[in-house]
Amino acid sequence: MTDAPNRGTGTPVHSDETAANEEPRGQDKTQVLHLGPWNREGGLATYSQYLVRAGRSELDNTIFEVFGWDAEPLFIRGTGVKTLSRSLLFGIRDADVVHVQYIFNRYVLSFPVIVLLCLLTRTPIVMTDHNAEYRDLPFTRFFYLYHQGVYFFVDAVIVHSSARAESIWDRHAGKVTVIPHGVIYREGIKRNPQQIRQLLLPGFIRRNKGYDLAIESMRHLPSEMEVEISGPVHQEGYVEELKQLADRRGVSDQVRWEIGFLPEDVLYEKLRNADLVVLPYKKSRPMSGILGHSISWQVPTILTDFPAFRDAVDCDEAFFDPRTPEELAAAVERLNENLEFQRAIIDTFADLSQERSWENTARKTQAIYESVT
Repeated sequence: MTDAPNRGTGTPVHSDETAANEEPRGQDKTQVLHLGPWNREGGLATYSQYLVRAGRSELDNTIFEVFGWDAEPLFIRGTGVKTLSRSLLFGIRDADVVHVQYIFNRYVLSFPVIVLLCLLTRTPIVMTDHNAEYRDLPFTRFFYLYHQGVYFFVDAVIVHSSARAESIWDRHAGKVTVIPHGVIYREGIKRNPQQIRQLLLPGFIRRNKGYDLAIESMRHLPSEMEVEISGPVHQEGYVEELKQLADRRGVSDQVRWEIGFLPEDVLYEKLRNADLVVLPYKKSRPMSGILGHSISWQVPTILTDFPAFRDAVDCDEAFFDPRTPEELAAAVERLNENLEFQRAIIDTFADLSQERSWENTARKTQAIYESVT
């Protein structure tokens, strides 16, 4: 599999991209309407692109059509206006299964309308729930209960970790399946342990990812070590706060910045060249896209010790706890002083990249489609 997934040219179901990839529909084929972000870079769009591409490549009995859910204004996605689309209605009507890549803030009130359309057309609906136990949402308890209610009206729920599955009511257990986040399997990767001089924190620069902790940890590491923070800014002013923190702690010379969106080829080059990736997240996530890329390239990575990350990477050497600058620095030093610790992470990632390839992810997802049709 090459790195760049196919992308559509717009949001309609019968887009140019879809028509070019689909086969004539036969009676023994399952037609899936895949609904999720599509015509953009990163996040759920990348997940959608890789899953659909792998499905089209590997699944002989499944036809994928795509409705790109790329509406940005809150008015459109929040009120359900986008669901008032003939192409969406006809796509749901004609599909055997609707598969929604779901996170609350991408749909808001649109999702109940999509569920209603599926009920009216008697089309089974599968949702991959990418929410992280709703901790990023205000009124956490309300949204937790709201989603427990939503699960009554869908036919299957896919989550990425056992920890996430355990947060769902037992009465929904028969609908819930854990399918780990897919990764790109790269044949021929030969990563070896090496001395650590550069730490890399790539991806969207958000407050919940622990950049301040990484900067604070540099005070406890040798002066020849550097940390590179690369990616687009999610909240204006946050980078300036981080730079001021580095100044106050006297580590500005050890922090390098590359602000802006990272195209895939640039991101991959940075990962290949990094000695160590650091992901000191403040809040639990169902999965990290950057962790998926680290697994794919077999780059040693240090993670906050959250249950969902433990599900994703069963390797003690990859975690640090408690979540303090001192312990993060100590974890970096452990990997630097004992190359066998790096080897343990590399070997774990090598196994995971094959086991959780997008091709295998597509096959596991197909089994869910078959269970609801």
